[in-house]
Amino acid sequence: MEHDDPLGDDVPHSRLLPPDDRLWRHPSEVSAHGMPAAGGRRMPPKLWVVAALAGISGALFAVGLMGVTGNLRRVLRVPVIERVALRTDALTAATEKASPEALAISRRVQPAVVGIEVEVEGIERRIRGAGVVFRSDGHVLTNYHVVEGATRIVVVMSDGHSAEGRIVGADTWSDIAVVKVDDGSAMPVVTMGSAGGLTVGQKVMAMGGPSGNEERTLEVGVVSGLGRQVERSPEPTLLDMIQTSAPVAVGSSGGALVDGTGAVVGIITALGGGGRPPAGMATPIDWARAVADQLLATGRVARVWLGVEGGDLAEEAARLLGVKGGAVVADVKDGSPAGAAGLTADDVITSVDGSPLGSMGALRVLLRAHKPGDVVTLTVMRGTEAKTMRVELTERPAQS
Repeated sequence: MEHDDPLGDDVPHSRLLPPDDRLWRHPSEVSAHGMPAAGGRRMPPKLWVVAALAGISGALFAVGLMGVTGNLRRVLRVPVIERVALRTDALTAATEKASPEALAISRRVQPAVVGIEVEVEGIERRIRGAGVVFRSDGHVLTNYHVVEGATRIVVVMSDGHSAEGRIVGADTWSDIAVVKVDDGSAMPVVTMGSAGGLTVGQKVMAMGGPSGNEERTLEVGVVSGLGRQVERSPEPTLLDMIQTSAPVAVGSSGGALVDGTGAVVGIITALGGGGRPPAGMATPIDWARAVADQLLATGRVARVWLGVEGGDLAEEAARLLGVKGGAVVADVKDGSPAGAAGLTADDVITSVDGSPLGSMGALRVLLRAHKPGDVVTLTVMRGTEAKTMRVELTERPAQS
């Protein structure tokens, strides 16, 4: 039986065009070197030379034209690189301070964790801290308190060389600042993860930056708490902080809290009290990055205002009301969005846009994800009656 040959590779079904008039050639028409087999037409040598010279001349003309019109500059512009992790994993249970796994992660991350040395007018000593390079054009995340009042900032790279830095923007409410390093070249950047997937007990590492002749710090620990508050009177309380058992040296403030993939999940921002070794605190990278974006865009952070003060709903009261928790309103500010919406003292706010909350601090964390002009829906318990109130948030007044 004869088989169909739909492709016609072996026996043409019709008379074929000459090889040079077709887009393909049969294997028998091609030599071992990929050139037309004997009998095919070849381009004369002189024509090859002419074609090559014409191509080179055309390329040079195009480059020259781009240079004259300014297009060359746009073509050669180096893009700013940022890296974001797609997932968050924990270090394995066997990971210890000096484990090969931890050291391997450290080697990947450390080029983008820098040391920061600050000179303050009237203070002779140099204040040391750390920072995290999150943009390849030299933008560094660090703590506000590290660079506060700085008259000069020197950023020390992982290879030991240093460069001048300047403050782009700073925010005392979050203790986050952005410093620009004028190093003249692209810098390695960290991979930014998310603190949203962290769990208590998860392994993390705290990394500080190099400073002078001192070695950088690297400590391995676990996430020992989430949603913590850090009192800093007279400065605003830090909210929704990550607590870690990894010892954090003073010079590591502004450094990186890193998960098991090497992604940064927090900016080390303060020392917690009471523990031995002391418990470190870190600002979730999600919030630190949001603050940095605003500082880069406008030089400031626009903070929303609801206009209430109060405390946390007691556990017994929550049980009687049939809720998991809430924020008890003690005072409503005159002219505030809360007052305009009808909130009064003794109201209990139990959710924002359907998200339950268990404390006044949780209310502030939920609200800070919004911007002035946003309308939020609050669930409010007034006595035993549940009410729904829509509130248009405004920007927080300077004196409130």
